[in-house]
Amino acid sequence: MSLFTKLVYFILFVLLIIHPHFITGHVLYLPQAYAQSLASLLILLIAFIVYKLHQSDLHKVKTEKGRLERQLHLSTDRLLSAYQYIGLVNRRLPLLNQVTTKLLNRSYATKKSKKVIMTELLATAVVSLARSSWGAFRFIEVRSNKVISEFIFSKNSKKREVKLNLSNSDLLSSTKKNNFISRAKEQILRTSDRNSAIQCFLILPQEEELKQSDISILQSLVDQAQILYQYLFFHKLASV
Repeated sequence: MSLFTKLVYFILFVLLIIHPHFITGHVLYLPQAYAQSLASLLILLIAFIVYKLHQSDLHKVKTEKGRLERQLHLSTDRLLSAYQYIGLVNRRLPLLNQVTTKLLNRSYATKKSKKVIMTELLATAVVSLARSSWGAFRFIEVRSNKVISEFIFSKNSKKREVKLNLSNSDLLSSTKKNNFISRAKEQILRTSDRNSAIQCFLILPQEEELKQSDISILQSLVDQAQILYQYLFFHKLASV
């Protein structure tokens, strides 16, 4: 309650107490008792009007406060989201150099060196992004429905054999509409290049559910693997 409102209430309270001492005798042909009652009623009416105006002001203040709190909450959420995004980008920017410049800076004259490049790209996807124990790149020729190449990476130091009981037909049909599918045992991501005769698939275990932000980055890596594979294994490299 504001100081002004308190002062008004105090004045009205004082008037309510002392007005009988000032209203004596008839007032405009009204007997003294009626005049005093009318004065009391008028003072109470003014007090009620002041009360309603004060409540209206409180409601406006409360509404404005709620609006400002919602804006502050929204701004805080946006700020946190921005900080999280910046942090995510800062953590993953080094990966860009790792999966582009560092890979292409390697020698890829032999089949073994090409395989190392593809395996390191796969390792980046498995360890840094998917945070899985293993992963695989499978390249399928669509027309013949055959596996052209398959690269497997496992974080296990003993490099245990990873058995992929997945048919090529199943991979092609299940990802016909969506590049990414999540199943009981595997998470599968297909290349965006649907026109290529050879299709790249990233296969990961169903250990930790991938976030949408992870899927977007992994999609880029799968598409890069698609391009790198065609460049390394199907194009003749001319030396300068």
